[in-house]
Amino acid sequence: MEMPRNEIDAELEHKKRVLVALIRRRRPLEIQEATKGDSTPAEVLTEINTLSERIQTQQEEITKLETKLVEDQLSLSEAEYRLILAKAWSTPRGSPTVVGQAELELTRLKMRLDLTRAQQIECEIRRGLAEEAFSELSVYFSRFLPDSPKNPSKIVRESGITYNIQVDGIFINSQDQRNARDVMFNVIGRAIRLDSQKALQLFIEALPSDFQLDFDLFRLELLALNRVWNFQEDMATFNNFLESLENSLKLREIERGTSNQL
Repeated sequence: MEMPRNEIDAELEHKKRVLVALIRRRRPLEIQEATKGDSTPAEVLTEINTLSERIQTQQEEITKLETKLVEDQLSLSEAEYRLILAKAWSTPRGSPTVVGQAELELTRLKMRLDLTRAQQIECEIRRGLAEEAFSELSVYFSRFLPDSPKNPSKIVRESGITYNIQVDGIFINSQDQRNARDVMFNVIGRAIRLDSQKALQLFIEALPSDFQLDFDLFRLELLALNRVWNFQEDMATFNNFLESLENSLKLREIERGTSNQL
């Protein structure tokens, strides 16, 4: 059973007092031994050895207790930092505001959290938030993706015109369709900003194997609806995602072709 923090503090203070008392007892004996040399009584030498062993034991126990306190403090700090990170990154865009980023760094410094460890925690939180973002997507999300021109079910979109689109026997107003599509692209964009590699994995896994994505149109809509043009860092992140996605789709197409030949 682990000791409560207040008990550890009390035990640590007690052992430090014992250590001081043992050191004080040993000092005059050490002076006596240094003065008399070989003429030092055997009982004095024995007492010095006994005290030295007890002092060493006390020092080791103090070190363990101090380490325990530090570990507990780090665990608490990390838990608090995780919460602050999650709140800072849980934005509609999927990235902290300038103020949020500044608060994160100030918090890290106040907690004396190592930069490398803070970055590791951030990666874990962002990956989890990316997964959470994708969980918001409907299982039918691919119906709102631009499909290949080769696919006759492709939906033509023109602003200002109302269409009634039939999906599984249900008619959906085009305005609702556009809203759902915009939300879907924003969710994907948020996941990309949070963790582009995780977003890529989740996107590929969620995309039906027989769906032929109109990649060029998808790219334009993804960048436009997420206003990527306004952020240089976003542009690099999204372009890396799109390049990896294109390669993954080409590979999947090759594998599908090979499978059909077999």
